[in-house]
Amino acid sequence: MSSTGGAGCFRAIRLRTPGKIAAAAAVDRIHAAGAVVSPGPGCVQLAPALVYEPDDLEELEHALRTGLDGTAERSS
Repeated sequence: MSSTGGAGCFRAIRLRTPGKIAAAAAVDRIHAAGAVVSPGPGCVQLAPALVYEPDDLEELEHALRTGLDGTAERSS
């Protein structure tokens, strides 16, 4: 991850490795870890759920960390 951005509740996590392939790989790993995200131009896009409970946020954080860590290991 190089930075974050977005507007309001819509967020994007910009990847250090730019491009569609890196974003698609990160999205695949995050999906496998249990979160729904979308690929963007050199980023992973997060769309807000209608309702979040504290456990949901912990699950999202875990899935993002797992997916992004797995992607970083592959690109090293």
